[in-house]
Amino acid sequence: MGGSSGSTPDTIEVMARDAVLFIRALGFDQVDLLGLSMGGFIAQVIAEQEPHLIRKVILAGTGPAGGTGIDKVPALTLQATLKGALTRQDPKLSLFFTETEGGRRAGRAFLERLKERTHHRDKGRISKHCRRLDTTALKSEAEGLAEVSRLPPALGRATATS
Repeated sequence: MGGSSGSTPDTIEVMARDAVLFIRALGFDQVDLLGLSMGGFIAQVIAEQEPHLIRKVILAGTGPAGGTGIDKVPALTLQATLKGALTRQDPKLSLFFTETEGGRRAGRAFLERLKERTHHRDKGRISKHCRRLDTTALKSEAEGLAEVSRLPPALGRATATS
């Protein structure tokens, strides 16, 4: 979304609704869903509201909506960005990887893989709109507007046995 044009909804629930509309417009009756970071919040709302649409769901680098500490994410992101600027390291290293040798190695490998894409890359800047969106959506989650603390039991059983 950082390099995308157009406008983005201000809440996770509306993002989930738009994702469902997009999935249906593509003609899919059922999908496997990967939710990374904020996408994990969106995936959880989809799983709660449209469980028949989801065959399997993977949640990575995310947490439950309204979860403890979620309101601190914008400040932590700013802190990681400042740390990255001071140490001349990509902030993704401290945001997404542990401060262990294995974590640092995985982070460096990840950054190298990002360089493999040479066409249609983001410009390296996140628009003011996206920064505001990220903060607004996370605040909405912190206030519990889309209270999803776990997968519905039926979906959890279905994904565990699939």
